[in-house]
Amino acid sequence: MDLKNFLEYPLPDIEIDVDKIAINMNEKNSGVISIKNIGGGILSGDVISNTECLVLDKNSFEGNDVKIGYNLVPSIYSSGDFIKSEIIIISNGGQIYIPVYITIANFDYLECNNEKIYTIKDFYSYYLKNYIEAIRIFYSYEFMLWLKNINYKHIDVVEEILKDANKQRAIDNFFVLAKLKEKTYVKITQKVFKYKYFNTKKDSEIIGLIPLKLIGTGYFEEDIYIDEDIDFIKLSKNKITNKDFDEEGNFNLEFRILKNKINSFFERRKILFNKLNESITIEISKKNPIEILFEKEYFLPTDKGCIKILNNIDEDMLIEIVPKDTFVFFEGKKYLISKYSEINFDVKLTGFLKAQMDFTKKTNIESDILIKAIFKDKVYKMEKKIYIGNSLI
Repeated sequence: MDLKNFLEYPLPDIEIDVDKIAINMNEKNSGVISIKNIGGGILSGDVISNTECLVLDKNSFEGNDVKIGYNLVPSIYSSGDFIKSEIIIISNGGQIYIPVYITIANFDYLECNNEKIYTIKDFYSYYLKNYIEAIRIFYSYEFMLWLKNINYKHIDVVEEILKDANKQRAIDNFFVLAKLKEKTYVKITQKVFKYKYFNTKKDSEIIGLIPLKLIGTGYFEEDIYIDEDIDFIKLSKNKITNKDFDEEGNFNLEFRILKNKINSFFERRKILFNKLNESITIEISKKNPIEILFEKEYFLPTDKGCIKILNNIDEDMLIEIVPKDTFVFFEGKKYLISKYSEINFDVKLTGFLKAQMDFTKKTNIESDILIKAIFKDKVYKMEKKIYIGNSLI
């Protein structure tokens, strides 16, 4: 079988006019590669640059006499850098590797206070030392002209960035674009806060701190608000920026809960972070003036018990204890308690009640103890159940 009946002969054969590309930025930052077909047919292929700063005007070609332009964008490197890379041509007439040697030396520069700025990295270093002057230069006509002279490839994006009236955010976004800063976000390390409270004159508010961690080095700005229009939670700030964070990237956002403005027994509210699309949940539940706890709720027909009373107000409280049934005995009826008190009592069922339980085959008798808490002109009442017998079931 004659392959010439199926394949084009002679085949394309590629030839270029350079064996290497050496660029010294003192002299030039662009050039042209001539590609010719010295064989038959039509030459076609792809051209690949293996270095980010060397930009080609086309990535593919077709024809027997083709020009490929290249242009150096040195902004991502610093003065004095040496870059060794290559351009690869893959075609139907063969594959060629062109070595590329780039020396970043003195080229078009930006002068800042008698200091020559050759690259974006140089400008970033200047910004770290001369923050205010760097921002002024960043918004100058000379800065944009310099970017064009060094063939910066994101001129259109920079023009949009410069429209931002917030100059700190604008220059930070420029450095993020140049990969010299990282886009910044905030990590919320605690997302749920739960409080139990009782109103007192000495402690009319609850103060909480939301710990935040700044990640990244770029500009950060966040609007913070409460999910509903309420007046019992107040934020110390409704907007935070990266200037609020310390050198380790930490900041505690303070909020205050005004207890005397809460009308319900339980509230669940959210503090929202707008751009982060995250939230903090605050749960607030109101404590009773007193909290009552029995050491047990089941007692034998002849037994001893103890009521534990926690006083949640900041002053002494008068407690009245009235058992529903006479088989529960307290030494007194009224007690003045401070923060905490334990009050003992006795249980003793009469023989008649025991016989009645046996006759009716009841395992226990249910009884109540009424407790009144009196403070100032207010009376708080509550009942506690107890069970007396041979079994709770």
